[in-house]
Amino acid sequence: MRDDKAAFGLYVHVPFCKALCHYCDFAKTANFSRELAAAYLERLTSHWRAWAGSQAVARSAPPRLSSVFFGGGTPSLFGEELEPFMAAVRPYLADGAEISLEANPDDVDAARCAAWRALGVNRLSVGVQTFDAGGLTRLRRVHGALEAERALALALAHFPSVNADLIYGWDGQGRAQWQGDLSRVLASGVQHLSLYNLTFAAGTPIGRAAARGRLVPQSDERLEGYYEDARQRLGAAGFAHEEVSNWARPGHTCRHNWLYWDAGPFVGIGAGAHGYLPEWAGAAARGGVRWEYGRNERQFAAPDAGVVGAGAAAAAGRGILADTSDPAAYARALGVTMHPERTPEDWLLEYVGCGLRTERGVDLARIRRQTDLCLEPRPALAKAFALGLFTRENDVLRLAPAEWFRETAWSLELILSLKPTS
Repeated sequence: MRDDKAAFGLYVHVPFCKALCHYCDFAKTANFSRELAAAYLERLTSHWRAWAGSQAVARSAPPRLSSVFFGGGTPSLFGEELEPFMAAVRPYLADGAEISLEANPDDVDAARCAAWRALGVNRLSVGVQTFDAGGLTRLRRVHGALEAERALALALAHFPSVNADLIYGWDGQGRAQWQGDLSRVLASGVQHLSLYNLTFAAGTPIGRAAARGRLVPQSDERLEGYYEDARQRLGAAGFAHEEVSNWARPGHTCRHNWLYWDAGPFVGIGAGAHGYLPEWAGAAARGGVRWEYGRNERQFAAPDAGVVGAGAAAAAGRGILADTSDPAAYARALGVTMHPERTPEDWLLEYVGCGLRTERGVDLARIRRQTDLCLEPRPALAKAFALGLFTRENDVLRLAPAEWFRETAWSLELILSLKPTS
């Protein structure tokens, strides 16, 4: 059972980039041709039609999409090229649907903004990362600070809602640089901010450098200091702290994000994309069903990949994709990896882990419905209540924002404090 019956999202992964940032762990490539990109976008359309026409979606999600999110990679490399895909999506959009697109500053110009608006995009997320020249070099970004400021100004002139991404914790960053980034992004006038702690993922250039001792991550104490700086500065500027890494002015939340944070349904398509449906064939999967596409963009774009590429009927979502209630059949047909053998405990780990780092917290009544567990605080959790680190109101449990930075430890403590109702 979902709390927001109208929430249903579509995530679209576009893996193509001009250059590869050294910290990025998403599916991406800078080695592509116009022909490959065109084939990939065509396959996105076929896969969306297959999902949209499926019984799985019909049973687990509302009939209309409340949000669409183009992520990457660099979806801002494309404008009118996305129109065939959007033509397939528009019949499924709810009134007032949020349509977000991630953009690099060097792609943002008046003509491209107009093209995105014509597609229906009403929320642009600009990957600034930092305004500091040294930081841009270390992060291997190809734009400059002034270019980022111009991009934000153009975005605000064309879109009703604009987000800016910043990264903290890069090599050589100090508090002065971080305070400078906060000042410049606040001065820009954007209505939403995503501030991410730099991660050193294995397999990325900075991950390998850290593993070899050539790059030393900043201390947890310094990172927490950056987090506290952001909380204080943005709170004073009128931003609501929605989630550990996200702040929004009133009326400018990213609705699509809440699907991830609140265990809502979303279809994810494209190389490396993930999706989640809370139900599949009724109550057969109380933990919901998750899937992931392989990360190889060329395999995804191949014309003979899966049943979807077999003909017009399959591409229109008929045949096996429309009729089956078997997740394994979907895996074979779409070329995705399904994780159908999930349990309420799997759902619980995800729901608590995400919910405790948000302003909405976790709904204990929802946990009881899904898992038959109720809260019996262990000593550490009882002490946290006494100290005001946790609050409980109308069966909603919230963690103090200062503690969201330590959400993992608190999630474990909460889960250990949940006991069977009988």
